Amino acid sequence: MDSSRVSAGIILCAGLSTRMKDFKPLLPMNGCTLIECTIDSMIRAGINHIVLVVGHRGKDIEQVILHRNYPFVLTAYNPRYADSDMMESLRIGISRAVMWPLESVFVLPGDMPKIHPQTYTALLREMRLHPCKVVIPSYRGMSAHPPLIHAACLDYLRNEFDGGGGLKAALNAFLPETVFLPVDDRGCTLDADYPDDYKHLLNYKE
Repeated sequence: MDSSRVSAGIILCAGLSTRMKDFKPLLPMNGCTLIECTIDSMIRAGINHIVLVVGHRGKDIEQVILHRNYPFVLTAYNPRYADSDMMESLRIGISRAVMWPLESVFVLPGDMPKIHPQTYTALLREMRLHPCKVVIPSYRGMSAHPPLIHAACLDYLRNEFDGGGGLKAALNAFLPETVFLPVDDRGCTLDADYPDDYKHLLNYKE
């Protein structure tokens, strides 16, 4: 692949955090916030072109990001965050990310800070060495996060897919060209949907 093109990340954190009963992105973790840790996990893998899609309390998240002075982390706003799904946020994120010369994008919810940098690099290596449109990490036989999606798929995701079922259903269009890559990284499965999940994240050691 063209070395002048970039692999970017789209992090989705526009929601209301209803199940958590607290605002997930700004929960404390490792001396900062959960969303910072999620961003940092990408940056440690060399993925430093990142679009953060915000909605609820978006200004509060932006203040945190500005304080860190990340060089290539941009925010995009989903004005319908209260009544739209994650696909709407993804479309907004793609529209912002295409300003870069994209090779591929990782898509990740904003509450998954424990993915190991080696997982990101393994997914990139797989896509670069073998012709495929999507690479999805597989942990103990189960699909996990984050999918790595070739730039050639983005127009379909942004403008053509109109069915339900979210990103998983949308990526079914590319199943013949999808690789499920086994990884030894439990962090690919850990999020903070509920208070107990958040406790597990705090106690998890990579």
